[in-house]
Amino acid sequence: MLSIFQTQKFTLLNLAIIVIYASCLLQTSPLSAEGKKIQFSLTNHHGESVTEKDFLGSWLLVFFGYSHCPDICPMNLSIISDTLERLGAEGAKVQPLFITLDPARDTEAKLLRFLSHFHERLLGLTGTQKQIQTVAESFFVRYKVSTEKDRDYYLIDHTAATYLVDDSGQGLAIFQHNTTSAEIASTINRYISLLYTSPSQRD
Repeated sequence: MLSIFQTQKFTLLNLAIIVIYASCLLQTSPLSAEGKKIQFSLTNHHGESVTEKDFLGSWLLVFFGYSHCPDICPMNLSIISDTLERLGAEGAKVQPLFITLDPARDTEAKLLRFLSHFHERLLGLTGTQKQIQTVAESFFVRYKVSTEKDRDYYLIDHTAATYLVDDSGQGLAIFQHNTTSAEIASTINRYISLLYTSPSQRD
């Protein structure tokens, strides 16, 4: 198992395929090509329709999972929560998003209850099966419902990475599931510092 995914600019050429095997993991390739803007149309856990345009001006930490995930999802959401605490005042620039891969079970009310165990600013997003498939594909997230599926209980194998998107909606970095909150916070601070101290960095 790989230890830490080194954060870096997203390009089709230099992003390695991350393989993480656990009860809710699936081999996947990382996020899109450098310069590609993230797009989606979903519903947040307050019942409001949102698109990527609603988050322009905020940096995003995005994680895909589902509320019935037994281990990896709670672990990563805890890391994201701790990352926001470590960022201090800079954390106000970051909006954490949890996008469900299980819209059949993860209703808006279910997401609200589930995310109440983590940082208060975590926002859950759901949608139709088609909407979820579209946003997952835009991040190159792979997922598959376990073959032993019944109506009430089943597992979903899925990519377990956290994605960093800048305030213009462009993918910047990917963090493997066991990257520490200190490493994620350091990377975000570095990007923000570069962006706001070098006006030429912006188009």
